[in-house]
Amino acid sequence: MAVYFYHSSSHDALSNLALELSLLRGKLPDDATDILLSYENSPSIIIGRFQNPWLECNIPKVNELKIPIYRRVSGGGTVYHDFGNLNFSIISKRPHYQRSDSLRIMIDTLATFNKQVTENDRFDLYFEGKKISGSAMRKTKDRFLHHFTLLGNLNYSTIAELLHTKYVDRNNVSSLKAGNAIPSVAATTTSLFPKNEWDIEKIKMIKEQFCVLFSQTLNSQVKLLENIPDDRKEKDELSSLLWRYSETPPFEQMINLSEYDSLVLSMEKGKIVKIEKMSRESSKREVILKDFPEFSFYFSQKNDSFISFLRNSDFGRKTSVNIDQIIKRISQNVIENII
Repeated sequence: MAVYFYHSSSHDALSNLALELSLLRGKLPDDATDILLSYENSPSIIIGRFQNPWLECNIPKVNELKIPIYRRVSGGGTVYHDFGNLNFSIISKRPHYQRSDSLRIMIDTLATFNKQVTENDRFDLYFEGKKISGSAMRKTKDRFLHHFTLLGNLNYSTIAELLHTKYVDRNNVSSLKAGNAIPSVAATTTSLFPKNEWDIEKIKMIKEQFCVLFSQTLNSQVKLLENIPDDRKEKDELSSLLWRYSETPPFEQMINLSEYDSLVLSMEKGKIVKIEKMSRESSKREVILKDFPEFSFYFSQKNDSFISFLRNSDFGRKTSVNIDQIIKRISQNVIENII
């Protein structure tokens, strides 16, 4: 039996997510017990399968920096990827695959670089008391997909600007009700290496050492994966409207109109389904607009048809607020780059 290794040369997060999914589903070599995939993504945000990007991200800043947001097929929390982050995916055909076993191998790998790393009960890795890796997993009938990050050298300022676990709008006009979304668990993170030590050679050494120790643990040969499954279907799936929009769990957004009143936007399957006016003193709600058309995706870019619909409704009259002001406030949190 053999462990097959492949390092993706692509830095496109959508391509690497699609590659993972195609390896989870596609035909693998008959003698393969596990596939070890590694990759580095250009700046991007990866949210978990059941997460709400508005709860996890500072949307105005995401739009300003043109950072794409991608939804993966596994659970877990939101992570920021860039070239300071090395990613590993393990696709295993072993029926009793355990995440801890693989993480223990990574701990042993990092020990060869004089880094003393520990694992907690959430399958996270810690260095000097701070988080340097998070895990997520997806199980199918006959395979496991386990992927985890390795924070080689963090861009702390960018992460602080882009990610948060409790949504607070910078203009103090919005708040969110999570609904069924699974929020990320906050943790203090750190870098494994200083910037001058995190380079191509160090990354190569970590990948090679992990692969060697992994194969030794399984008493297996190491082979290079040469026949890569066609991932066009997976790319189409992960970039589809169904996956991009409808997989966001139902939630609400509140927009403060005045000291006394707020608008409450109810979202289901990525669409606005109802807008209510709510008294901030009594919390009493009045439905002012519902039965939206099919084009009312909340996070579609420059949705002129939706804006026209709002202008032609009696929405402005019922809110007693300038319709342009309302549209501006709603537009502040439209995600321009979600995939």
